[in-house]
Amino acid sequence: TKFIAFSISETSNGKMIRKTDYLAVWNAIMKKEAQALHRYPDDRLAIVGCMRFDHYFTDQTNPRFPSRETFLASKGLDPTKRTVVLAGPTPSNYPPRKELVSRLVRLKREGKLDGDPNIFVRIHPIDRLSDYDDMANTPGVAIERAGRQTLPDTHGGQKIEMEEDDLVNLTATLQYADVVVNFASTVIMEACIFDRPVITIGFPESRRIVYQFEYNKGLLDTGAVRLANTPDELAQWINRYFAEPELDRAERAKLVKDYIPFRDGKTHERTAAFISEIIA
Repeated sequence: TKFIAFSISETSNGKMIRKTDYLAVWNAIMKKEAQALHRYPDDRLAIVGCMRFDHYFTDQTNPRFPSRETFLASKGLDPTKRTVVLAGPTPSNYPPRKELVSRLVRLKREGKLDGDPNIFVRIHPIDRLSDYDDMANTPGVAIERAGRQTLPDTHGGQKIEMEEDDLVNLTATLQYADVVVNFASTVIMEACIFDRPVITIGFPESRRIVYQFEYNKGLLDTGAVRLANTPDELAQWINRYFAEPELDRAERAKLVKDYIPFRDGKTHERTAAFISEIIA
């Protein structure tokens, strides 16, 4: 029996106990790391793309794909205003996630964000939506959880299913964002697919260590994403991107070229072809 793996990263995020016989990766960067760090031979590797990103390149052909006005209005937001999207971090990776949302809402309330923009928060699937109830009714703020909840929050482990409608919702969320904020997430890549300015969080200082890890450092080094080390820096970068949306555009395009080489929505076909080759 052969063991095949499909991996985001073979460096800092690798969790495989047994080394696989074959490895399918997203891009040439990951292939090079697999060869250099884990000694995979070339004939045991395949660059297939990221299946999780495929829908971004096909969703907008969906007849149900909403216009910007329809989408933002459906969230209770003002389509005439800019929109800051916060992609909520994994609870274990960023425990003060509620404080992060509160800080962003406070920047809006205090008038530190130019034009009083919409704040659209998409919390992590395993986070609890009820934790944000005290901010949910703030004018100009929308908070939702990714996916469809299948089990109560008291249940441990996974309790969310990501269905087609939510994938379309995610595509629209990024398509109609003016700035995307996250914490050390693949959302950096996903925002760049749509040429959306992206800011990653570096506060509190105790969480900043993650940007020394190979994967996160590599994305920062592209220059396609800005690191905000304080809430004031976050406001400054948001306002600058509002004024200069083209800032870092070339770097975002290069990140997409290097990290997401296939943008045809056909990762499943390349993956199946790789498995067929192994079987043959």
